[in-house]
Amino acid sequence: MLLGYPPVHEGNDVASFDDFVADFDWSKVSPAGPVFDMDKLNWLNGAYIRQLEPTELAQRIIAYANEFQSAGWGEREANVVTAAVPLIQERLVLLADAKDQVAFLLADDADIVIADDARAQLREDSPQVIDAAVEVLTTLPTWTADAIQSALKEKLVTEMGIKARFAFAPLRVALSGQKVSPPLFESMEILGRDSTLRRLKALS
Repeated sequence: MLLGYPPVHEGNDVASFDDFVADFDWSKVSPAGPVFDMDKLNWLNGAYIRQLEPTELAQRIIAYANEFQSAGWGEREANVVTAAVPLIQERLVLLADAKDQVAFLLADDADIVIADDARAQLREDSPQVIDAAVEVLTTLPTWTADAIQSALKEKLVTEMGIKARFAFAPLRVALSGQKVSPPLFESMEILGRDSTLRRLKALS
């Protein structure tokens, strides 16, 4: 996206500096006063973020958070952020957005606070749903996102007959404290069995 210059690639505002240099032609420069569009700039920033390799994005997020957001992340946090990047990359507009999105993965289990709007979506059967989830997850042989999803779907959706959005919503609330979070089962895998179970039991 350039002020006073058309897109290098028709229909696509994203171009590399080298592409721009190769395409540049003074005759394409518009003499009209350009308008700076912050929304478009944010969109473009998100587009570049989505083009980054996850490992490179993780490094940039960690460096930014430590330098500009006083995150104080060390090796443990860096490992969690690196694992979480594939879950949040499509959601990011700015590097600054990442800190809040991974906060629940880095928090101590006892420090998870349930937001009011998240608590409001809990139903009367949420304690039973969580208890059933704890039962299944306690003995799950393989702790991977696919195994977690399969086991919970079998127990909560197939066996108990609960619609998926109602079956998994209280689990998301217990783990993140929010009604919206990065993908649930992948988040459980990152948190690990012990942390996942502690958070579920705290809400049951």
